[in-house]
Amino acid sequence: MKKHLASTLCILLSSITLALAQAPAGRNLTLLIEQARTQLQSNQNAEALQTAQMAVRQAPNDYRSHYYLGLALLATQRYAEANQSAQKALQLAPAAARPNVQALQAEISKRSQGGDLLKQADQAMAEGLNAKAARLYEQAWQANPSAPDLALKAAVLYREKLNQAIDAGRLFWQVKQAHPNRPESQTASTYLLDLQPLLDEQAKKWLQDAMQQSPEDAWKTMGDIRSIAPNLNGLVNAEAIHSARGTDQTRLRQSIKALENLRLASPANIGRLPRMAEWLEQADFDQYLKDLFGNGFPDQIRNAQRLDQKYQQDMVEYQRKLDEFNEKTQIRKAQYDKCFYEVIDRRGGWKACREEARDKSLTVNGDNTYAGKMAICERENKYQADSECRQRYPEPWRPVEPKKPN
Repeated sequence: MKKHLASTLCILLSSITLALAQAPAGRNLTLLIEQARTQLQSNQNAEALQTAQMAVRQAPNDYRSHYYLGLALLATQRYAEANQSAQKALQLAPAAARPNVQALQAEISKRSQGGDLLKQADQAMAEGLNAKAARLYEQAWQANPSAPDLALKAAVLYREKLNQAIDAGRLFWQVKQAHPNRPESQTASTYLLDLQPLLDEQAKKWLQDAMQQSPEDAWKTMGDIRSIAPNLNGLVNAEAIHSARGTDQTRLRQSIKALENLRLASPANIGRLPRMAEWLEQADFDQYLKDLFGNGFPDQIRNAQRLDQKYQQDMVEYQRKLDEFNEKTQIRKAQYDKCFYEVIDRRGGWKACREEARDKSLTVNGDNTYAGKMAICERENKYQADSECRQRYPEPWRPVEPKKPN
């Protein structure tokens, strides 16, 4: 578990750098603290603990020695002792350093809680309580986000024992995003190869549901989708739509920036977002677009909106004409069919063709000759009927669909 503490320790170590440089101290103490810092950053936690203990013995009234002892004890998972050292550091720390020590206390408390949860999860696992174990492993992961193996334990239980694919996928993606270069990330990717199609299917259903939800509920749904299918096609555009429906300008700015990163932030696409005309009336939002895309971009959006409005009007007119065309086509078809058979009957119908073909076949041998003459007669009758009826009932003109603006 020691290797999982590196990222958190780096934050806690960096938080006290300025205080270390400014605080008066003997040279030996400063060297010891610097040595402990280096050892912690290199994951040499046992060595860092010995160095910090030496610092405490040399300067028991300097908060920094107790602070680093607390860090070293935290790194070695001796949480109770780490908390005692942090308490001592807080008592000795000047006002400027107290927030850093309090941050260490909070981290110790969280790690300690995570350790307790891990023990409970292992016990539940030993008892065959898979659902309880999965829940506790996930809580331990939340308390200790630098330990992706906890998330994997929960995810595998959700997937293989509890048939909870969505919960499993959510945790696999958390591991991939939080620790992309760790071996656990590769394990998560392997599971997701099989799981992702199912996750995408669920995400698409949620995407449809979001269109019927309020802006705030829809945004929460976007978060659910991103947790299991962050690469879903259309997700970034959907997030922009729902952020534009709402009232949070910061959220809308982030969505537009995400569209720009995908090269989807054209004036036409931005202009089609809900309530964009209202957003453009806000001076600070208008200025943000100028800062992001250039001074002319808001006017380009307005022009794209005018073109879209004209297109919508043209589409209404096109649909009206298309409905009229379809109605005329049905009427014309009925008239043409009636005309066609009337002409055929006037020409004697198929009976006349049979008689003509029989007469002509008397001078020639073979049934094929009769069939050929019959076909020629029928073709001539159809051609005459079609020509006459097309002239009498011409096909209606089909309207041309308007072209959508880019």
